[in-house]
Parts: sequence; C-alpha cells; structure tokens
Amino acid sequence: MTWLSCLKADAKQSALAAQYALAVLTLAACSPPPRASTVSSDNAPADGAALYEQSCAMCHFNGADSQAAPPLIGSAMVRDHPRALIAAIVDGMRNTSVVNGKKFGGIMPATAGLSDAEIAAVVTFVRQRYGGATEVTTAAEVAATH
Repeated sequence: MTWLSCLKADAKQSALAAQYALAVLTLAACSPPPRASTVSSDNAPADGAALYEQSCAMCHFNGADSQAAPPLIGSAMVRDHPRALIAAIVDGMRNTSVVNGKKFGGIMPATAGLSDAEIAAVVTFVRQRYGGATEVTTAAEVAATH
C-alpha cells in the first residue's frame, strides 16, 4: 500500500468511528416511551432490581465493571442521602464525575418514562445493593426532588 492509500483508509476508519459514536450518543439520548407503572405501592426492592436491569444495567452493569459509566459501588452518590441519586436519574448528568479516584465524562440521559414510584424503587435497589443502605426511598421523596 502507498502512503496515500493508507491515509485514505485511515480517514475512512475515522469517519466510520465518528458515525458509530454519533449513533451511540443518539441512542443514549433517546428515552423509552412512557408506560404503565409496574411497581407495587410498597416500592419493593425486587421491582427496583427489574427496573435497574431494564434502564440502568446497560451502562452500569453489575455496579462495578463498566468502563463507560461510573461504578455504583463505592460512590458517595449511592451511599449518601438519596437526593443526589434521584436528581441524577430524573435530570441526567452531563459533567465529569470522580468515583473511587477515577474520572468519568460523558452523558447519563434523564430517565423519562419512569414514574416517581419506579424511580423510588430503582433508588432503593441501588442504594441497598451497592451502597449498603437499609432504608426505602419513597415516591414522595422523588416527587419532592423535582
């Protein structure tokens, strides 16, 4: 191969990589359509686990092994008062965060389509599973945050 053909191949690969990145970001920004609530009134952690799998696990995996999203295990946002975690889920995040000494950038899209009860169930699950919390977050706490 000549240097010109290598340059053209490199430019084509760069363009494909840019198209792929744009497609991933576009998909991440899309929110699922609103749907009927599947959460019982008592915000059972089991409901939160199912919703976590549907809405969060694609980026946060098992709470620790993602290269794209901050770990949930060891995160002050998960350990501390649920207000910050609720806000991150409701409003999304678009800044750099540092968790366990590692910087994470990128975008966490707002989770549209989840009711306050569903968000409360996810927050309860995440805080109990990954942050050691014992209390249950209520839909009223979620509503008061936004």
